[in-house]
Amino acid sequence: MQQKSIQILKFFFFLLLAFMLLTGCSQKTEEELLAEKIEEEIEFLDSYLISSLNQMNHISLQNYQIKSQEITDSAKQKKTSSESSGGGEGQSSENETNKNNTTIHYSAQPGDVLVNDQNTNWESTKIEIERLYSSWSSIMMDLYQTNIDKNEISNFNQDLDQLIAYAKSEDKNNTLTYLAKLYQYLPKYVEGTIQNTIKTDLLKTKAEVMNAYAKIEQDNWDGIKNDLTKAEEKFMPIVNNITNENHYNVNKAYVLLKEFQSSVSKMDKDLLYIKYKNLIQELNLIEA
Repeated sequence: MQQKSIQILKFFFFLLLAFMLLTGCSQKTEEELLAEKIEEEIEFLDSYLISSLNQMNHISLQNYQIKSQEITDSAKQKKTSSESSGGGEGQSSENETNKNNTTIHYSAQPGDVLVNDQNTNWESTKIEIERLYSSWSSIMMDLYQTNIDKNEISNFNQDLDQLIAYAKSEDKNNTLTYLAKLYQYLPKYVEGTIQNTIKTDLLKTKAEVMNAYAKIEQDNWDGIKNDLTKAEEKFMPIVNNITNENHYNVNKAYVLLKEFQSSVSKMDKDLLYIKYKNLIQELNLIEA
């Protein structure tokens, strides 16, 4: 009877131990939860800063379509086809061509560089920057709980203050410059918290691309070349350690980066904005 009681106690002991191990493994530490939160916040800043930079020149990275409608006279039928990188609705410019009794009707979709007015909508820009300021106050407090150099956090805050001043005075060149400058902090924050090498290298690459983009408005061709050279240097570790999941996107992004570099000598702003848009869209597709 006593031996049976001991066996029962052992059974419950091992059951309790197993339960504690299982629940212990499933529960995350405060540090892990904070790291996950900061990762989401950095992703937010990544997306928000790029969107704000693009908005200055009415560039949209939303999915877009180039649609054509073929109307064959003999058959009196309509055929619609599209080449796309996603969705998107709206109208901007239209054109028709005739060939072999077939009319092809084109309509450009939102975000097309050549049909966009590149005069900055300052009211919208100021609203976006003010919202960024509101979000940053919470993100800043989370970053202060990490091992990130506190100067890198306070410097972001100071640069954000300067950005607000430039936006208020509607200084386009410096607003672009300081938006790009804020982006430079993101890889530093990743290094200090998440420690994801691919994500860090990707953010460093995009940071240099943002610098180059900001200089297009200034006609700073040499500066653009230097920034894109740095972008290539930052991107090479990703190219050299490519994964199966990212193989296509990494190779395509590298080709687009080289095309961006080779186009600088043409000194054509619209062309460079198109090259930039294609490159940053592809970089955003790389999984890190």
